[in-house]
Amino acid sequence: MEKPTVTKVVASGLIWSGASLLLLRRAHNFKGLGVGLGLWEPPGGVVEIGEDIPDALRREVLEETGLVITTPPALAAVCHYTVEDAKVVAHRFHILYRVRLTDAGRVRLSEEHADYRWIDSAASAAALEMIPALSDIVRRAFGGLPGPEM
Repeated sequence: MEKPTVTKVVASGLIWSGASLLLLRRAHNFKGLGVGLGLWEPPGGVVEIGEDIPDALRREVLEETGLVITTPPALAAVCHYTVEDAKVVAHRFHILYRVRLTDAGRVRLSEEHADYRWIDSAASAAALEMIPALSDIVRRAFGGLPGPEM
């Protein structure tokens, strides 16, 4: 028997403060799946039906970190990947925006995340457990390496 498939559109921010990039560590599995706990990821989340994607980015970043995006986000990369457990397959289309904070402020995590880090190199990113497609984008964000095809 084939597992049911769900499709999600996710907006996330490659959020920079100076030369450091913000990553969050998941406190729970992906909604509806038995996987994801402990993975690192850029702040962001699922775009709601009818919601403008940059607005979803601003909403999710505020909910997850307490940070307010005041500068226009710039499209950085688009990728897709699947995550699955024994019961369901989730196909996730991930839209990532580059955001430069003018005032980093203090990160206040929601219950969705257990920890955060400001990382300053591709090597720091490579040392964290992430979805491979997201890890590639985060590592490429350092040093202007080419990103995935759009």
